Amino acid sequence: MTPLIHDIIMLVPELGWATFDKKEAAQRLGLDPAAIHSQKQILQDFHSHITRLFHQTFDPADLNSIPLWESVMEIILCRLEVLMPYKKALARIYQDLQDDPCLIAESFSLDLLETAWITNTLPHAPQGFQGILFDKSLLILYGITLRHWLNNDSQTLDKTMAFLDTAIQGIQKAMALLEGV
Repeated sequence: MTPLIHDIIMLVPELGWATFDKKEAAQRLGLDPAAIHSQKQILQDFHSHITRLFHQTFDPADLNSIPLWESVMEIILCRLEVLMPYKKALARIYQDLQDDPCLIAESFSLDLLETAWITNTLPHAPQGFQGILFDKSLLILYGITLRHWLNNDSQTLDKTMAFLDTAIQGIQKAMALLEGV
């Protein structure tokens, strides 16, 4: 049995996000409208659902012997694999959020949730000034990688993996320049 959040998110490509109507969603799902939470709560529930799915397929202990940026790449790619069934819904959510300046903060908070989660999954995240640079770099990396993935039509992660690898190389070069700062 799939959780309710799965069913709600699967309606987003058709219903939209900026125009999401709880009553219509409830009617389609055969529910009382009170059973469907606010959009902000839906996003938080979706994040929790994806995190549970991720942990069913991924063991953070596997990262202990892998270099930091390879670990980041593994986490992001595994996360995108888990998100694959929801790709159309996420594309619609991000499209609608970007089209409405009042909702851009919601998009940013989604990315912050994801990057905080990634950092907490890493067994060896940098600390201090390097940690601050890492967190900022990770936010940018995740945001551009997610949008790249959402904007390509491929049903595999090949294009995204190549994009992510190139982006990580660029970030590593930039962070190396700042190491002595």
